[in-house]
Amino acid sequence: MHVDNILRGACDIHVHASPSLMAREIDSFEMARRASKAGYAAIVLKDHHSNTAPLAAEIMENLKLVPPFQVFGSICLNNAVGGINPFAVEAAILFGAKTIWLPTTSAENHLEKLKNNAFPRSALKLAEPPVRVTDGGRILPEVCAALKLIAEAPGTLLGMGHISARDIDAVLDKAVGFGIKSILINHPTYFVEATRTDMTRWAGAGAYIEHTATGSLPGSAVFHTDCREIAELIGLIGSASTIITSDAGQRGNGCPVEVLGSFLELLSDYGISDSDISTMVWENPRKLLGLENKE
Repeated sequence: MHVDNILRGACDIHVHASPSLMAREIDSFEMARRASKAGYAAIVLKDHHSNTAPLAAEIMENLKLVPPFQVFGSICLNNAVGGINPFAVEAAILFGAKTIWLPTTSAENHLEKLKNNAFPRSALKLAEPPVRVTDGGRILPEVCAALKLIAEAPGTLLGMGHISARDIDAVLDKAVGFGIKSILINHPTYFVEATRTDMTRWAGAGAYIEHTATGSLPGSAVFHTDCREIAELIGLIGSASTIITSDAGQRGNGCPVEVLGSFLELLSDYGISDSDISTMVWENPRKLLGLENKE
């Protein structure tokens, strides 16, 4: 496999860069420069504490970046933006955010499992109250309000964040009922701790399963799942329902472009075909972002 060829036209819909309340390897402007130079079609900037859509627009304007390469923003519904806050969701969508992530660092599930998982620290000093999406298994009204806003904004992706597998079941059912077409289950082997049965069921309901480079590269500060297992999961679920992202940018973990390239090489070593890799790094994310097919 020629990694340079695969990266040309790739969409990395989960990258981290500064400004951030967590230590990052590079800033967002430099991230965009490197992704554009590598021939990417798009990146989505993710920050756990802010709406990155205005920043994405500023990068496109100031770097004079034009399609086919695009930089998109997103928002995570953590305490810093009011938790499950429909007003923040609406504003983010109006600013052009491509992804609305359910709680990550503030999720009840994340906080419960934090002691057993490596995760970067933030500059926040206040103790985080857990942000919940369900109560006794029932979806909270504010979550329904947020899902309705996403459903009314075609081309907006719902990311499940770091909520639990059981909460994903409840939210996925409601999201599908509202007509949301683009749904991503984030790194199900990390914090979510989903079973293979869970992943198969979610893919069958139309969601995409995400696996991340930074979670499976040896030496990563947030390593959690061996690449051999990821290759097995790709074989189980199928590339048509799988997304590969870098989820990189943490200080000391390298630039997301190099991290993603290294992971693709490793997947190839474990028997994942060039065709399947292409499907997972440019075809599927393009569908989620509403972009045209690679030429």
